[in-house]
Amino acid sequence: MLLLVDYFDTLVHRAIPPEGVKKYWGIRVSKYFNIAKDIDIYALRFAIEEKQCKLNLEIYDEQEFRYKDMCLELYESIKKSLLVNFADFFEKVKAIELEIELQVQYLNEDNILWLKQQKKNYDKICLVSDFYLDNEFFTHFLEFHGIKNLFDEIFISSFYMKSKRSGKLYQLIMEHFGSTDASNWVIFGDNKISDIQNSRLYGIKAIHFNANQYHNYYKNFDETNLPSLFNIFDKLNNVFNKVIYPQVVKALYLFIKELYDKLEERKVKDVLFLSREGEYLKKLFDNYVQYIGGSINSHYFFVSRRATFLPSLKEIGKEKFETLFRQYINISIREFLLNLNFMDEQIKIIKDNSDLNLENRIQNFPDSEEFKKLLIMPIFIEFYEENRRSQLSNIKNYLLSLNIDHENLNIVDIGWKGTIQDNLANIFITSNISGYYLGLYYSGFSSKRSQKIGLLFSPDITFKISAWSSIYKECSSLFEVLLSASHGSVKRYLLNGEVELIDNKLEESLFISTIKPVQEKMFDYFKKIVAIFDLRRDSYLVKRAYINKQYADFIFSPNLLQLKFFQNLFHVESFGVHEVTEFNKEENLIWEWGKFFYNPKAYISHAIWPSYKLFLHRLKWLIPLYKAYRLFKLRKGNT
Repeated sequence: MLLLVDYFDTLVHRAIPPEGVKKYWGIRVSKYFNIAKDIDIYALRFAIEEKQCKLNLEIYDEQEFRYKDMCLELYESIKKSLLVNFADFFEKVKAIELEIELQVQYLNEDNILWLKQQKKNYDKICLVSDFYLDNEFFTHFLEFHGIKNLFDEIFISSFYMKSKRSGKLYQLIMEHFGSTDASNWVIFGDNKISDIQNSRLYGIKAIHFNANQYHNYYKNFDETNLPSLFNIFDKLNNVFNKVIYPQVVKALYLFIKELYDKLEERKVKDVLFLSREGEYLKKLFDNYVQYIGGSINSHYFFVSRRATFLPSLKEIGKEKFETLFRQYINISIREFLLNLNFMDEQIKIIKDNSDLNLENRIQNFPDSEEFKKLLIMPIFIEFYEENRRSQLSNIKNYLLSLNIDHENLNIVDIGWKGTIQDNLANIFITSNISGYYLGLYYSGFSSKRSQKIGLLFSPDITFKISAWSSIYKECSSLFEVLLSASHGSVKRYLLNGEVELIDNKLEESLFISTIKPVQEKMFDYFKKIVAIFDLRRDSYLVKRAYINKQYADFIFSPNLLQLKFFQNLFHVESFGVHEVTEFNKEENLIWEWGKFFYNPKAYISHAIWPSYKLFLHRLKWLIPLYKAYRLFKLRKGNT
């Protein structure tokens, strides 16, 4: 028994129409080879394909064309504009085609599950497709989707110049297997003519998959408005059952696009993504740059507030520790020493050589007598200067190893205050630093030499609830946990140019069990929306307005699944007070209700996430009212 299976719109669908792949391919090819704007690569390709199909109809009695033949004729028609030979041209355009296809394809998981179940029922399962890309491409497709092991052989029309459309490919397959009777064969496909009617002429049983909803999506892609298009795509792709926070992914797309546009405008060639949230942001950025054919190089910069704090400080008599004390003033001596990256042995020596209590948390620590005593202890001063100088030397050596322009540093991070940038500005005193952040509450110690840019929200309007950008700071903790990294926080820089990481099993467990699977699904969705947004002709303002509205609807009124998922998360601080922030902390409900009804504004302003706080305190019935109020203020402000 033999099972034949179609590929496109049976096992795999696309986020953009099939012709959209070719159109975007034309844009990428033009950009890469710097082809004159008056030459329309897509139009040339379309004409060549049409011509070759007519020619092959006369030669092979098939309206097919081979991808390499098309590329050769295209090359001949534009080679005056090129500085490469055909071999190099072909390898690049083939790579671009593959990149685009892998970006936009997604599996029909129901059909894949069915196919896996059929594996035991058939002697062989063969992939059969009418397509212009050859077996090499399809091998890449199957490997990428992790389904190559489901198939024994591949039959592609352009490779054999025989198609399902004419029925000749079925005849070829029968000859290939030496069969004159295909009555116990089955084909599974979406095309009523090629897959169903024509196969039956050879006695093959057919199972039809109705893909009309996908075909209609492609057909109406350009005419459908953006909200309706995404509603259709999200339903087709079952997004809300796969991606817990799809609205966050769209917000991250907005950030990545604005980041890239800003860097390109400033002609930046190298950009540093700061650990740890920068690990996932870099992954998104790299995908976006590759897909659009950009040329900005990204680097991962192992940093942390803790690791950069000590080398950023002055000598003991001149240092005020403002970067720490502007946010944390109620800390213990032990927490202060940990923030200075003192080693355990050094902390023990200080404890043994003083009458200070290192464990008690001290109110207004900077003005305390304990702090004043610590600052004049000879052993403290010795350790402080020794550690500070070694860390200053080590971080400079580490930056040198990154092989970038050290005089002009462009850094990217999640943001809020930009403390790490402040530290870096004090360490690399001859460097100009530009910081690009998802958002900023405060600009901190910005200067002409150290500038900060909040891309989704910035200090000037972020606290105005009538400003659309304020929606992105509604729950900054959500970005922090969803952008968690696969590694611990940086503790210190080592002599050999490497770094020492904090090993936190609690964080590691949360990442592996919860965050990583979510990130993988978010990334898959991100790739698809990049393709959709980039192919659409809507203006950037239309796209941003759509994403803003989507995010506002979500953040003001999340669904129950989104609220419960957040309830199980937590955030670990490795600087300041070194605490774990739990989002499901039990509280006295009567007391919380009293606080809300006494002063609703204060209750909301102190919330990590207002809608979540209402949910946690069993005031969920107020969420629609809160959403209506916030949307009213946004529409009224129209900022």
